[in-house]
Amino acid sequence: MNKLKDNQEFKKVLAKAEQGDNQSRKVVMSVLAPRKTDTVEQITEKRTIFKRLFFLKSLKYADAEYHYEIRKTYSENSLNILKKGIPKYNNIFIVGFRESAKTTEIIINELYDIIFHSDYFNLVNVIAYDDKPMVDIITDLFEGLLLSKISYYVPDLIQITFKKTDGKTRQTMSDFKTTNGVRYKGTTIRKSTRGSRDQTIDKETGEIEMVRPVKNIFEDIENENTISSLAITEKIREVMLASMDGLDQVKGVNILSANLLSNQGNVQYFIDIAKMNPEKSKLILIPIIKDKKPY
Repeated sequence: MNKLKDNQEFKKVLAKAEQGDNQSRKVVMSVLAPRKTDTVEQITEKRTIFKRLFFLKSLKYADAEYHYEIRKTYSENSLNILKKGIPKYNNIFIVGFRESAKTTEIIINELYDIIFHSDYFNLVNVIAYDDKPMVDIITDLFEGLLLSKISYYVPDLIQITFKKTDGKTRQTMSDFKTTNGVRYKGTTIRKSTRGSRDQTIDKETGEIEMVRPVKNIFEDIENENTISSLAITEKIREVMLASMDGLDQVKGVNILSANLLSNQGNVQYFIDIAKMNPEKSKLILIPIIKDKKPY
């Protein structure tokens, strides 16, 4: 298969889609969907095109190697889910410096999963030490589905009466559910998600199903203040482990996005866990980048 970015026929369809042709938009999303017959590289390319299509204006710098590595890791899980019904990695730990756009990369791939893996990742916990990082992630996902170009290609994923703002304010939230059955719930690290469930009702049969979380996203789990206290550090670890234990132990995925502040903190603890179990854990360590090239 020719690379999509070099495929002239796909470029023509993409151009028509950008001009507002609804049928072309459906074709674009069909082409970008992951398939069992794809390779990891092909799904990674589809995710890259998805990123360029919807997020180009917000991308200040060209992809670094670790951005590609995050996308590839999501793609490896995609292909394994399609072929075997389970992810390749149960743990994806991304550790690096601030302003490395690791969270942005996660959000982009989460939006891709909402659209194309809604049958698998139907209940996701977003967990942070403070409210703000958690609310920011969930709000970014919500607005991406409702207000961005994604809503033109995949309409009606969000059904809500939404009052437009003046562009300077935004609606923030810690919980939302899409029409294709995906729910993102936010909480802080001070509260365990062990035992959390979501109730869904089959529209055809009316039967009720209790759904266990399938993914945890941990963001900013510790800071300069928490690592100075052994008691707080241990409490954070206790809650994280309980939340991890609350996932489906075969199908569940834990994603950690963090900065390494101390060799005695929880980030280092989970780095060590990943190193001890490399078959089911992916560790992405982001180096300091001195020179960043703009687009």
